[in-house]
Amino acid sequence: MSAHQPSPRYFELLEQYRDAHENGLLVQGERQPNVFTGKSLKPHIRVISDLLHACDARTLLDYGCGKAVFHKAEQFDLDGETISSLKEFWGLEKVTLFDPGVEAHSQLADGPFDAVISTDVLEHVDEQDVDFVLDQIFSRALKVVYMNISTRPAAKCLPNGENAHVTVRPPEWWKARIEAIAAGRGVAFYCALEDGGQTIEVFRNGC
Repeated sequence: MSAHQPSPRYFELLEQYRDAHENGLLVQGERQPNVFTGKSLKPHIRVISDLLHACDARTLLDYGCGKAVFHKAEQFDLDGETISSLKEFWGLEKVTLFDPGVEAHSQLADGPFDAVISTDVLEHVDEQDVDFVLDQIFSRALKVVYMNISTRPAAKCLPNGENAHVTVRPPEWWKARIEAIAAGRGVAFYCALEDGGQTIEVFRNGC
């Protein structure tokens, strides 16, 4: 579909994620009741912090935040350092959360925001809707976008049995899609491509 209109498949997958958030998933044969918590943000917190401080960001949208566990935590450990507030650690005045699969975060604000982050999200979007989601991300960013994307199948399967990573593509494919959507917007971006939790390639522009 176009960058401005999602496909029927987008809404089919959305129902799968709503089901998963409410009822849990089978992961390697075992029922996990609490999934897509937002814990995959943790390895990226310091890199994001550097980007936010470098561009003097004050407002941020977390697009695809899941249950936003670190945003809501009263404190958590980060490499031996106790973080009492993620918003304060990042030097932000306001954080806005969005995840269409979580009722509490299902309304997407128009923004704009100084920064938009999207961690462990885009590989969960069907290929035909990747441009739509990228446009939603970049159109709300004033200064910088941060993304990380897995390039291998997930350990989790959706309630219908389909692998949760519905779009598994090599780094060059993602690079072309992101650069096409980002072109002409004047927004810096940083994208980390991963394989099994290890960063295999980073491409960036303006940051």
